[in-house]
Amino acid sequence: MSEKFDKYIVDLKGMTTNELSLHYLLDHSFFSQIEESEMKGGKVNVSLHVQRLEKDFKLDFQFDGEIAVLCNRCLDEMNLPVSLTEMLYVELGKEYNDEDLSRLIISEREGVLNVGWLFYEFLALSIPINHVHDKGLCNEEMMQKLRGMLCVDATDDDLEEEDHESDSSELDLENNERSIDPRWNELKKIVDNN
Repeated sequence: MSEKFDKYIVDLKGMTTNELSLHYLLDHSFFSQIEESEMKGGKVNVSLHVQRLEKDFKLDFQFDGEIAVLCNRCLDEMNLPVSLTEMLYVELGKEYNDEDLSRLIISEREGVLNVGWLFYEFLALSIPINHVHDKGLCNEEMMQKLRGMLCVDATDDDLEEEDHESDSSELDLENNERSIDPRWNELKKIVDNN
Protein backbone atom coordinates (compact mmCIF):
# COMPACT_ATOMS: atom_id res chain seq x y z
CA MET A 1 0.00 0.00 0.00
CA SER A 2 2.77 2.44 0.88
CA GLU A 3 4.24 2.43 -2.66
CA LYS A 4 0.86 3.62 -3.94
CA PHE A 5 1.01 6.69 -1.72
CA ASP A 6 4.58 7.83 -2.42
CA LYS A 7 3.51 11.45 -2.96
CA TYR A 8 2.16 11.58 0.61
CA ILE A 9 5.52 10.99 2.34
CA VAL A 10 6.52 13.56 4.97
CA ASP A 11 10.19 13.65 5.99
CA LEU A 12 9.93 14.42 9.71
CA LYS A 13 13.58 13.76 10.50
CA GLY A 14 14.70 16.08 7.72
CA MET A 15 12.52 19.05 8.72
CA THR A 16 14.63 22.22 8.61
CA THR A 17 12.08 24.35 10.49
CA ASN A 18 9.91 23.70 13.53
CA GLU A 19 6.68 24.01 11.54
CA LEU A 20 5.54 22.75 8.17
CA SER A 21 2.22 23.26 6.34
CA LEU A 22 1.22 20.91 3.54
CA HIS A 23 -1.89 20.80 1.33
CA TYR A 24 -3.27 17.86 -0.61
CA LEU A 25 -6.24 17.21 -2.90
CA LEU A 26 -7.63 13.70 -2.56
CA ASP A 27 -9.50 12.89 -5.77
CA HIS A 28 -10.12 9.90 -8.03
CA SER A 29 -6.38 9.13 -8.29
CA PHE A 30 -6.20 8.75 -4.48
CA PHE A 31 -9.39 6.74 -3.95
CA SER A 32 -8.77 4.40 -6.91
CA GLN A 33 -5.58 3.15 -5.23
CA ILE A 34 -7.50 1.70 -2.30
CA GLU A 35 -8.92 -1.77 -2.87
CA GLU A 36 -12.07 -2.97 -1.10
CA SER A 37 -12.92 0.48 0.18
CA GLU A 38 -16.36 1.76 1.11
CA MET A 39 -15.29 5.05 -0.45
CA LYS A 40 -15.83 5.01 -4.22
CA GLY A 41 -14.34 8.43 -4.93
CA GLY A 42 -14.52 12.01 -3.83
CA LYS A 43 -12.84 15.34 -3.74
CA VAL A 44 -11.35 16.26 -0.36
CA ASN A 45 -8.93 19.08 0.46
CA VAL A 46 -6.53 18.19 3.25
CA SER A 47 -4.46 20.69 5.20
CA LEU A 48 -1.70 19.17 7.29
CA HIS A 49 0.20 21.23 9.83
CA VAL A 50 3.30 19.57 11.32
CA GLN A 51 4.89 21.04 14.44
CA ARG A 52 8.18 19.80 15.89
CA LEU A 53 7.99 19.57 19.69
CA GLU A 54 10.75 18.61 22.13
CA LYS A 55 10.58 14.84 21.71
CA ASP A 56 7.95 14.31 19.05
CA PHE A 57 5.85 15.88 16.29
CA LYS A 58 2.28 17.10 16.44
CA LEU A 59 0.25 16.62 13.25
CA ASP A 60 -3.00 18.53 12.79
CA PHE A 61 -5.23 17.40 9.92
CA GLN A 62 -8.16 19.33 8.43
CA PHE A 63 -10.38 17.59 5.85
CA ASP A 64 -13.01 19.46 3.79
CA GLY A 65 -14.93 18.18 0.78
CA GLU A 66 -17.05 15.17 -0.06
CA ILE A 67 -16.62 11.44 -0.51
CA ALA A 68 -18.69 9.07 -2.65
CA VAL A 69 -20.22 6.03 -0.94
CA LEU A 70 -23.08 3.68 -1.75
CA CYS A 71 -26.52 4.45 -0.31
CA ASN A 72 -27.53 1.81 2.26
CA ARG A 73 -31.08 1.80 0.89
CA CYS A 74 -30.84 1.79 -2.93
CA LEU A 75 -27.13 1.00 -3.44
CA ASP A 76 -26.63 3.96 -5.80
CA GLU A 77 -23.63 6.21 -5.30
CA MET A 78 -24.14 9.27 -3.13
CA ASN A 79 -21.92 12.09 -1.90
CA LEU A 80 -21.28 12.59 1.80
CA PRO A 81 -19.95 15.97 2.94
CA VAL A 82 -16.73 15.82 4.97
CA SER A 83 -15.55 18.41 7.47
CA LEU A 84 -13.17 16.78 9.88
CA THR A 85 -10.33 17.76 12.19
CA GLU A 86 -7.88 15.18 13.57
CA MET A 87 -4.68 15.31 15.59
CA LEU A 88 -1.87 12.79 15.96
CA TYR A 89 1.47 12.74 17.76
CA VAL A 90 4.38 11.02 16.02
CA GLU A 91 7.54 9.97 17.77
CA LEU A 92 10.82 8.72 16.33
CA GLY A 93 11.79 5.40 17.90
CA LYS A 94 13.56 2.11 17.30
CA GLU A 95 10.72 0.49 15.37
CA TYR A 96 7.24 1.20 14.04
CA ASN A 97 4.42 0.99 16.59
CA ASP A 98 0.80 2.04 16.12
CA GLU A 99 -0.75 0.43 19.22
CA ASP A 100 -1.55 3.80 20.83
CA LEU A 101 -4.30 5.46 18.77
CA SER A 102 -3.13 8.98 19.61
CA ARG A 103 0.64 8.41 19.28
CA LEU A 104 2.44 6.75 16.42
CA ILE A 105 6.06 5.63 16.61
CA ILE A 106 8.04 5.47 13.37
CA SER A 107 11.57 4.24 12.74
CA GLU A 108 14.13 6.88 13.68
CA ARG A 109 16.49 5.42 11.09
CA GLU A 110 14.06 6.26 8.26
CA GLY A 111 12.38 9.27 9.86
CA VAL A 112 9.62 9.51 7.23
CA LEU A 113 5.87 9.10 7.54
CA ASN A 114 3.52 8.21 4.72
CA VAL A 115 0.34 10.11 5.62
CA GLY A 116 -1.69 8.65 2.71
CA TRP A 117 -2.88 5.71 4.77
CA LEU A 118 -3.73 8.06 7.67
CA PHE A 119 -5.87 10.13 5.29
CA TYR A 120 -7.75 7.00 4.30
CA GLU A 121 -8.27 5.82 7.89
CA PHE A 122 -9.51 9.19 9.16
CA LEU A 123 -11.98 9.46 6.27
CA ALA A 124 -13.17 5.85 6.61
CA LEU A 125 -13.85 6.33 10.32
CA SER A 126 -15.86 9.48 9.60
CA ILE A 127 -18.45 7.61 7.49
CA PRO A 128 -21.69 7.20 9.46
CA ILE A 129 -22.97 3.65 9.90
CA ASN A 130 -26.24 4.47 8.14
CA HIS A 131 -25.87 6.65 5.06
CA VAL A 132 -28.83 7.10 2.74
CA HIS A 133 -29.94 9.56 0.08
CA ASP A 134 -32.16 12.43 1.13
CA LYS A 135 -35.89 11.75 0.84
CA GLY A 136 -36.95 11.16 -2.76
CA LEU A 137 -33.45 10.82 -4.22
CA CYS A 138 -33.07 7.02 -4.10
CA ASN A 139 -33.08 4.95 -7.29
CA GLU A 140 -36.77 4.43 -8.08
CA GLU A 141 -36.25 1.02 -9.72
CA MET A 142 -34.46 -0.29 -6.64
CA MET A 143 -37.16 1.18 -4.37
CA GLN A 144 -39.83 -0.71 -6.36
CA LYS A 145 -37.90 -3.96 -5.90
CA LEU A 146 -37.47 -3.27 -2.20
CA ARG A 147 -41.18 -2.61 -1.75
CA GLY A 148 -41.91 -5.88 -3.59
CA MET A 149 -39.78 -7.84 -1.09
CA LEU A 150 -41.53 -6.51 2.01
CA CYS A 151 -44.24 -8.63 3.57
CA VAL A 152 -46.37 -5.64 4.50
CA ASP A 153 -47.45 -2.74 2.36
CA ALA A 154 -44.89 0.03 2.64
CA THR A 155 -44.44 3.36 0.97
CA ASP A 156 -41.17 5.15 0.26
CA ASP A 157 -41.91 7.30 3.31
CA ASP A 158 -42.10 4.17 5.48
CA LEU A 159 -38.78 2.88 4.11
CA GLU A 160 -37.06 6.22 4.61
CA GLU A 161 -38.59 6.57 8.06
CA GLU A 162 -37.19 3.17 9.07
CA ASP A 163 -33.70 4.16 7.86
CA HIS A 164 -33.73 7.36 9.91
CA GLU A 165 -35.19 5.61 12.97
CA SER A 166 -32.34 3.08 12.95
CA ASP A 167 -30.00 5.97 13.73
CA SER A 168 -31.71 6.69 17.04
CA SER A 169 -31.33 4.53 20.11
CA GLU A 170 -35.05 4.56 20.95
CA LEU A 171 -37.26 2.75 18.45
CA ASP A 172 -40.97 3.42 18.44
CA LEU A 173 -42.80 0.22 19.49
CA GLU A 174 -45.73 0.98 17.18
CA ASN A 175 -43.44 1.11 14.13
CA ASN A 176 -41.78 -2.17 15.16
CA GLU A 177 -45.12 -3.94 15.49
CA ARG A 178 -46.24 -2.58 12.13
CA SER A 179 -43.10 -3.93 10.42
CA ILE A 180 -43.32 -7.46 11.91
CA ASP A 181 -44.36 -10.10 9.43
CA PRO A 182 -47.87 -11.23 10.50
CA ARG A 183 -46.81 -14.89 10.17
CA TRP A 184 -44.48 -14.43 13.16
CA ASN A 185 -47.44 -13.29 15.26
CA GLU A 186 -49.32 -16.49 14.35
CA LEU A 187 -46.29 -18.62 15.25
CA LYS A 188 -45.95 -16.75 18.54
CA LYS A 189 -49.57 -17.62 19.40
CA ILE A 190 -48.81 -21.33 18.85
CA VAL A 191 -45.76 -21.16 21.14
CA ASP A 192 -47.71 -19.23 23.79
CA ASN A 193 -50.46 -21.88 23.78
CA ASN A 194 -47.95 -24.65 24.46
